[in-house]
Amino acid sequence: MERYLNLFSLALLGVVFTMFLAVFPPAPIVCDFGPRPNIPWSPASVVLSPAETDLEISVTSDRRIFIGPNIVPPHALRSELMTLARRTSTDRNVLVSADRSVPYSVVQDVLAAANASGFQRLALVTFRGSRLEALQKGGVI
Repeated sequence: MERYLNLFSLALLGVVFTMFLAVFPPAPIVCDFGPRPNIPWSPASVVLSPAETDLEISVTSDRRIFIGPNIVPPHALRSELMTLARRTSTDRNVLVSADRSVPYSVVQDVLAAANASGFQRLALVTFRGSRLEALQKGGVI
């Protein structure tokens, strides 16, 4: 009888755990290449999953620019990207993300520097999900 109670307790624990996961789903695993800006929402249907070969450039709310985890002064961005282009392949995705408070002209400068360095596969990273989720996370629609 005691053995059946232990099996019942185990089954009940499994049900409780499943319900817990349904209410509080685990966060997705994301590679941390550097600071994550508060990016704007977009209804885009194309989803790029970051690969190890992708080059991530991020611009924070205080306009600091990061290539991966490394901070780069704005005046040295083009030379850093040209150095990377010479050392690695220019046929890789360049994922540019910027905080929603950063003026678009700053984002344009980052894209122009990447393009002038020889990178041609540029992508802007935006929040993907429902408009309600974007508003709940403080996003701009």
